Amino acid sequence: MDSLHEANSESVPKDAEYGDKGSREFRVSVVGGASAFQVVEKITWNDGTWSDTQGTEQTLTIYGSDVSGILRFMRRPRDPENPEFFLVVLGYDTDKWCDLKVDLQARGTCACILRQYYDAGTPEYSIKQRHQKTATACLQSGTKITVTIKDDVLVVA
Repeated sequence: MDSLHEANSESVPKDAEYGDKGSREFRVSVVGGASAFQVVEKITWNDGTWSDTQGTEQTLTIYGSDVSGILRFMRRPRDPENPEFFLVVLGYDTDKWCDLKVDLQARGTCACILRQYYDAGTPEYSIKQRHQKTATACLQSGTKITVTIKDDVLVVA
C-alpha cells in the first residue's frame, strides 16, 4: 500500500531497523542562489515526516524503507504573475537518492510529481532505482540549481 500525505499531518510507526532512535534523519541545506527561494509545499511518501522549520534548513525523518519526501520551492520575480518553482526530491529504499525538477507551473504539485517515482516505466522511477546522488538544471531565468546528497545531507545550491 502506498501512502501520500502532507508533511506532519499524521504520526507514523517507528521501524526498529534504524536502531534505538527508530528513525533516520536526512537534513536538507539550502545555500547560494537557491536560498532566494522559499519552501511553499512539502509532502512525504510512506513512513516519513518533514520538520516544521521554515527557511534554509529542512529535515526529513524516515521510519522504514521506500520512503521519500519532496520540497517545492518558489521565488517571486519582479513580475508577480510569473513566479519560479523547482522541486527537490529525497528518498531512501536500500540507499538514498535525490532528484530535481525545474520550470514547473503553479499547478505542478508535489503530490502529482512524487507519485511518478513509484510508477514503473517512468523516468522518475529509473532515477529512484539508480539511487541518483546529484542533479543539476537551469531555470528559465538562468538560475542554476544543483542538488547533491552526501552522507545524510542533501545540499541545494
